[in-house]
Amino acid sequence: MPRLDPLTTALVLIDLHLRRRGVRTIVLGGVATDFGVESTARDAWERGYAVVIAEDATSSVSAELHEFSMEHILPQIGVICPSAALSFEGD
Repeated sequence: MPRLDPLTTALVLIDLHLRRRGVRTIVLGGVATDFGVESTARDAWERGYAVVIAEDATSSVSAELHEFSMEHILPQIGVICPSAALSFEGD
């Protein structure tokens, strides 16, 4: 079995914990819309999670990079909405 790097190991463990708890949707925000948020959104989508991006809880080093990501990349991966529209109802 190949050895996993620490980040991959952490992601596998996070995924395992989320699945054990029945989590099906991931809500994202972050400081690098065009880098960290996109990367995390892709990873969550590839693992089968529904992805929601809180548009007003993200930013980037430039407005242009943020807008490009929000208009062209992230809509292909998940749903974009303002954080005020989010509802966290649990069992």
